[in-house]
Parts: sequence; C-alpha cells; structure tokens
Amino acid sequence: MRIVKHLSSCQILIEKIFSKDELSKIEEKVLRSKCEEITIPGFRPGNAPLEKIRALIEPTPEWEKLVGIKLQEEILDNWSQTHQKDLGEIVKIFDLKVTKRDPLTIECHFEYFPRVSGEILGDKYKNIKISDKQKLSEIKVSEEEIKNIIAELQKRRTSLKPAPQEALDKEKLAFIVVDKTGRDLFQWGIGQYGKEFDEKTKGMKEGEEKNVSLEKLKDQGLENLKKLIEIDKNNPELKFNLKIEKIFTSEIPPLNDEFAQSLGHFHNISDLEASIKQGTLLEKLQQEKNKRKDAFVNALIESIDLELSEFIVKRSAASLKKDFEGRLKQDFNARGQKLNPTRSEKEEAKLNQIYEERARRELKLERILEAIAEKEKIIPEIAEIEEETQKILRSFASPKEAKQALGDPEKLNSRITLALCFDKTIKYLEKENHLCDDIDPEIQKIEKEIHASHKHHHEKR
Repeated sequence: MRIVKHLSSCQILIEKIFSKDELSKIEEKVLRSKCEEITIPGFRPGNAPLEKIRALIEPTPEWEKLVGIKLQEEILDNWSQTHQKDLGEIVKIFDLKVTKRDPLTIECHFEYFPRVSGEILGDKYKNIKISDKQKLSEIKVSEEEIKNIIAELQKRRTSLKPAPQEALDKEKLAFIVVDKTGRDLFQWGIGQYGKEFDEKTKGMKEGEEKNVSLEKLKDQGLENLKKLIEIDKNNPELKFNLKIEKIFTSEIPPLNDEFAQSLGHFHNISDLEASIKQGTLLEKLQQEKNKRKDAFVNALIESIDLELSEFIVKRSAASLKKDFEGRLKQDFNARGQKLNPTRSEKEEAKLNQIYEERARRELKLERILEAIAEKEKIIPEIAEIEEETQKILRSFASPKEAKQALGDPEKLNSRITLALCFDKTIKYLEKENHLCDDIDPEIQKIEKEIHASHKHHHEKR
C-alpha cells in the first residue's frame, strides 16, 4: 500500500497494487462464501468445485460487487497493519476505483481518525497555566451558610399534625381530591398549582367541596394539575370539582441538642454545626478542584492543533445523543411518565450542535491523552485492570446478564484498559502541572478527620 497524497490532516489518497496471487486468494474467499448458497446437481451443499461456482456467478454484477467488497476489506486490513498505529483508524471511504487492470491497481480516498504525532504534541502538556484559580485562603464557609443548611434540615424533619377545625391558609397542608380521580398533598401559599388556585381555595375547611374555575394560561403552576387530571388544551378555562379531604398544620422541630442527636452521631448543636462546616468546606474544595481540572483540560485541548473528520464527529455526537435520550427515557418510565421529545427544527439543530461540540472535545482529548500516555509510558497494571473488571461484573445479577450487557470480554478488557490509562494520564498531568498542590493536602486532611470521627462513633456503639 502506498500513500499517494494527504488531502488534509484527516483525508488521504492511497494506492494498492494486488498481485495475481493476492487476487486469486480474494476470489477464492468470494467463491467459498457462495459455496453453501448455490446448489449444483450431483454435489452436496458446500462441496461443489469452486470452478463450477465461478462459472455460474463470475459474469454477473453480483460477482463484481462481492469481489469489490473483499478488495475493500483487504485494503482496510492492510491499512490497520501498516499505517493505523501512526496515522489513525479509517472512519469513512469516499471513493474506491480501479486505475489499472494488470496488475490490478486500486486508488482509495478515505477519512481517518488522526492521531497526535510526537512532533505536534511536543511539551505542550507541561507548564500549562490556568487563570481564575481561587486561593485556598478564599475558600471558606460562612455562619449564614451553616444556618441555612440547618434550617433546611429542620424543614425536612417537619411533622404534620391534624387540624380538622382550621381553614386553608398560612402554608397549611391538605389532602385534596380533584374531580374524584386525582389525589395529592397540597401546601397552601407556595404556588404549588398557581397563585389563582391558592386564592380560590383559601378558607376552605376539611370535608368541604367546591366547583373551581381557573384561567389555565395565567400561572405556570397549573402545569402540575396535568399530573392529577386530564386537561383540555383547547379550552382557555379550566373547571373541576375540588374536595378538601384532610387538613394538617406543619410543626418544625426546635433547634436544640435533641434535634442534633436525631440526625446522627452528634452530641449537641455545636457538634452538628462543626460537622456541617467541615462537610461544606470539603464540598467547596472538591468543586474548586473540579473547576481547575475542567479549565486545565480546556487549555490542553486548545494547545494542540488537531483537525477531526466531520463524519466521526457527527457519528460520535449521534451516539452521545442516543445514549442520553435512552437514559432519560428509562428514568421517565421508572417514574411512570412519558417522555415527549418533540422539538422544532431549530431546536433540534441547536441540540445537535451542542452534541457535536461535546463529541469534538471528547475525541480530541482522547487522542491527546493517548499520545501523552505513549510518550510517558503510562500503562495500567494488570492487577488494576482485573480489579476494575471485577467491580463492573459485580454490579450485575449474574454472569449471563453481564455478558449480555457488556458483550465480548476482550472488547470489555480493552475499554477498561483504555479508561484506566486515560485516568492515570490525567492524574499524571495534574501532578506534573501542580494543579491542586494547595488543595489536595487540605482535602486529605478533612477526609481523614471525617473518617476518624465515624470510626470513633462506630467503636462507641
């Protein structure tokens, strides 16, 4: 195989000359593939002489087509053996034509997924500086934040107390029944079904029924009613029968040591506040670390000039979109809801553009990390690969289920090896570029303190 011309950084024109021996072997493969399909009197299926089969199919368009497919496969195999490691995998063939019959010479124009060469890579992955780094001294937890978190914890521990003699107002709760079909726990005053709904129900008492009429388009909260009753989209006014089944008042637990103890291994409110401060600080440090990693990856991608085939970008984007919408559909089905993916042409085009940008970023990062790992000789240990494989397999109910979901074990092994290799390369780059030298010791310190605290509590129990 000879490279005739690089048409771009991801398109190439190659020439392949087939010797008589190579062509003979290709034709034999075609004939053997047809042997089982063709019946010749006097011979059992699959046992007819190849020359007799040739006599039947060689002059036909099908013969030309089958030989052409085998020639194309031969070119792909030849490329993978000679150029794939240095240049990249073929992703799309544009043109395959015969330029000479004797010997058979074929020119092929295709796109490939280019690799990052050592020359392009250089040392660009070293000494990358990122801006907008928050200093460790600036990452703090305020008293106001702690108070807000405790207030939210109190709200979650709110208990309901029956209040049959009271009327709906001041954020009281009630079980309501709409048109004798939809039943829900309704909290007055928060716009759960819209402000107009709150106004129409104000003052109603337990057991009371009322015909309610609402202007549907007046408040967005009315969308929640669709979960309870069927709404006529063409009717500008919504009418239904409402019954108040039971009314409750909500009781927020007092902020005292007993409340702190009810939340876990805390002796008093001070213990709870200290734990919240510690956990919130750890979360903020992790957020800053993730923010730096994202900024670093973006800078790394921008530092390497790599043109990608639009075909592989669109193919990868379509796969990302399909996977996401599949997970979304499963999530909706699990909640007993239907996913309605109807979009306008403009919205669909915008969504496709977002997926293509994401695919282009991921593909480029994949090639960059691959080149860095090769240059720095970063390879996962066999024990690491085995540990990760077992972790994945344990997530399935049975080996049969795992095989159905994961497919070929060899391909799974390759995917795990590649993922671990990329993960180790990212960690190497973080260390090489001193990305989180200030944050990591603090994160480790807090995690150690939390672990010691949990261990102490467990031993006391």
